[in-house]
Amino acid sequence: MKSTDFLFATPKFSVGVGRTIDLGSTLNTYNSSNSEEEADYKAMYSDWYMVASDLKKAMIKYDREQRTTC
Repeated sequence: MKSTDFLFATPKFSVGVGRTIDLGSTLNTYNSSNSEEEADYKAMYSDWYMVASDLKKAMIKYDREQRTTC
């Protein structure tokens, strides 16, 4: 659960090809949760995880830049 697209289906080429002959839309699957609250929790957790990851990368980059300029 380390992406911000938790509530969306992840498209794949093979599924796209299969959908061309799936007239009943039986191939539609999405990430599911037991409740709306659980889905919200998972989505928010995933979003904040990515924010923390971006901040960590930015701090590492800043630290490296500071070391090379000093």
